[in-house]
Amino acid sequence: MTQPQPPAGYYPDPSGAPQQRFWDGTAWTAQTQPFGPPTAVPTPSGPGTPPGFATPGAPAAAIGSLVGTLLTAAAEQAAHGRTAVQDRGVLGAGQDFYRGHQQTVDTVAGGALLAEGLVGLDKPGSDSRPGIFGALKGVGFGLLLAAISLGIALLSMPKDIPHAVSTSAKVIDVYTSSSTSGGRSCGIRAEYVVDGTTYQVSPGYTSSSLCSKGRGSYVDVKYDPADPGNAEVPESLGMRLIPWGMFALGLVITVVSAVRFVMRAAALGTGGWLLWRGLRSRATPQG
Repeated sequence: MTQPQPPAGYYPDPSGAPQQRFWDGTAWTAQTQPFGPPTAVPTPSGPGTPPGFATPGAPAAAIGSLVGTLLTAAAEQAAHGRTAVQDRGVLGAGQDFYRGHQQTVDTVAGGALLAEGLVGLDKPGSDSRPGIFGALKGVGFGLLLAAISLGIALLSMPKDIPHAVSTSAKVIDVYTSSSTSGGRSCGIRAEYVVDGTTYQVSPGYTSSSLCSKGRGSYVDVKYDPADPGNAEVPESLGMRLIPWGMFALGLVITVVSAVRFVMRAAALGTGGWLLWRGLRSRATPQG
């Protein structure tokens, strides 16, 4: 018994192409057209299915139907967007889009701002783009560096020796310390003679420049003529400026990290508010 053929009309192309082909009631024709809205696409099965029509055993046509529907919807949205821009301008079209998709925009933007505030979207966890905790760490590091550098700078300031007299002192001892990075820092002990009396002096600091001094070499010493034991080994201007430079660097790091912290905090606050508003709007029944 011959099965009845389906009525003439447009059906998904049996070749799987993202289009519809006309069935004249007995055979496929060369007439084609784009897919229309999903509700207009028939999905017949069983008896009456034209030869090559999409069935559960032929997924290619179903995939083509879905792709065609998505492409048609995207084209319609693009055309609508161009029309809106022409009619109301970019700002007006953007406002219209936001009003029509406010829940989605608020939810997505809120989540993105929360992620940016917490870890940074570009390089999560990286110090080059820190979240709020990285910014807070930067503030702490900057303050610590500034405090340590200020202490060193104050300790290395020249003594207030009235009517100081300069003389030469002979280095009698050199001691060296090494850092974990492989650098060396040296300190010395020297002696000088005033009115037949020998005095000893040590700088109140260690420096890589002192490593060039060996036993028997000489360094400049300033002492108080009224109290020859009150003496110091003057530090060069460049060495005295280093801790002050580190202090300034610590302040810069602190300020920059504080600005980052404020920006991340603002992102978290704004993102949390947008996310809450978007989720609340989704949960509220639309009247």
